[in-house]
Amino acid sequence: MNNAPIGTALVSLEGKWLATNAAMNTFLGYSEEELRSTDFQSITHEDDLESDLFNVKKLLSGEIDSFELDKRYVRPDGEIMWGHLCVVLVRSDDGQPLHYISQILDITETRKLDFLRNEFMSIITHELRTPMTIVAGALDMLDVVCPNGPIEKVQQLVKIAKRGGDRLRTALEDILDFEHVSSGALSLNLTETNIIEILG
Repeated sequence: MNNAPIGTALVSLEGKWLATNAAMNTFLGYSEEELRSTDFQSITHEDDLESDLFNVKKLLSGEIDSFELDKRYVRPDGEIMWGHLCVVLVRSDDGQPLHYISQILDITETRKLDFLRNEFMSIITHELRTPMTIVAGALDMLDVVCPNGPIEKVQQLVKIAKRGGDRLRTALEDILDFEHVSSGALSLNLTETNIIEILG
């Protein structure tokens, strides 16, 4: 336990820290002695405490054998750390709950990268998608009102610009769809399809 690279701890049924390894102390920013004088509830971010306690209750009732969740911890200096928490309940031979074994994997950097990625996709959505839609719409209108005859070459250029705009818009939509799928915001429904009908 002491040499484990992942934060590991023994926690009482009331939430008191009974023992922690070096990785856990480093992650939380407390010494082992400081942690023993507090409980996990005190250093859990207030927005994540309810879901944590809900899972603990299910663990004690025997509904589940273990649980995992991503949650935030507050260090002594106020810094917020993200951890992937895994908890199991240790029971005696006669089934009585004794204590918890908790492991926490530091995912703070991953969460920061996710935030930056979401910000980037937001910029794409608002700064590129909207003007691209306006340009494509204007080209659509110009394509309709542009007469044949003397300005046939202008009309041809409009059609080329419209095709380019449509391709760019399609590529942008594909990027956004991929982001939604990878983030879990969009689910795919797989169905059987006759490939012959599609190609026909």
